[in-house]
Amino acid sequence: MSGLDGTKCVIVIPGLKKAAFIVGGDYGRGIMTCRTGEDLKRPWSAPIMMASGGGDIGLQLGVEGH
Repeated sequence: MSGLDGTKCVIVIPGLKKAAFIVGGDYGRGIMTCRTGEDLKRPWSAPIMMASGGGDIGLQLGVEGH
């Protein structure tokens, strides 16, 4: 039994960038793989490239990147 037994998908975004000054946002690119089959218990799918982005508003200030 491994630590990913109940996992449906895995997403890895190594370079997520965040910035905020009243209005904030984040953006990053990475890969995703999901379990296959109707019950999502089959082998992992081939990895696909993806992008993630979002925004928010409120009291905030800062920049973050890894």
